[in-house]
Amino acid sequence: MKEKNWKPVIIVGAARSGTNMLRNTLTKIPDFGTWDCDEINPIWRHGNIMNPNDEFMPSNSSSKLKDFINNEFAKIAKKENVRHVVEKTAANSLRVSFLYEIFPDAKYIFLFRNGLDVVPSAMKRWVVPIDWPYTFKKLKYTPKFDLLYYAYSYIVKRTFNRNKDNRMPVWGPCYIGMREDAKNLSLPEVCAKQWSKSVLKTIEQMKDIPAASKISIKYEDFVLNPEQELERILDFLGVEKSIIHSHNLTSGISSKSIGTRKKLSEEDLSIVRSISQKAMEKLEYP
Repeated sequence: MKEKNWKPVIIVGAARSGTNMLRNTLTKIPDFGTWDCDEINPIWRHGNIMNPNDEFMPSNSSSKLKDFINNEFAKIAKKENVRHVVEKTAANSLRVSFLYEIFPDAKYIFLFRNGLDVVPSAMKRWVVPIDWPYTFKKLKYTPKFDLLYYAYSYIVKRTFNRNKDNRMPVWGPCYIGMREDAKNLSLPEVCAKQWSKSVLKTIEQMKDIPAASKISIKYEDFVLNPEQELERILDFLGVEKSIIHSHNLTSGISSKSIGTRKKLSEEDLSIVRSISQKAMEKLEYP
């Protein structure tokens, strides 16, 4: 593999945890770039597309796969003319050890959000109609040998195989057993399990990443004190903190999504609390 003239910055967080917001904030910085779509799961899944879930281990990697993913990052670095390639794919929350096997030289930013607020946000995404422009943009970055599989997965499955409550058969990070859960559990239950599985898997596997290569952020801290938390992140990345004001990095960051659990019924909130309890305790949420 050729010597890199770019550095990967990997944002890891469960779905609907604010990873888009953080990526968009960082890519306002000169010399930081990313893809022009939200996620690149087809790139991460290349070589493992027949795996029915997103829970990969280091053994799912290979030298050929490492070269492929590195080359995809290198293309973006060249296209955007940047030295830092920022990436966030929610499914990566289920395979941190796999990420570290691919990119031992990356900087990892772990972003956590209160699961009680994640669930109502995730529930919306399970029932939205397919976004054709976004889908075709995402397919642009799909490995050409995998296109047929994803064309079927994204278009046929998501359009025609919806459940009776109009939710998709699968959305977001797919943990082991999620397809069955999606058939048999209520939507709040599935979303709570999805968040909990993602968080617990992330916490378990991030321990193996050296302290100098990782930083943990809470969504609530970030949106309530964006400048202070962004200073922490920029220190970690070795970027001058004065750039926060010169590039308006914190403009548009809002705390209005804190407390969205109020949209849940008391019954659903009780179910979500029960499922999320272990992960909530690990993150020290009350």
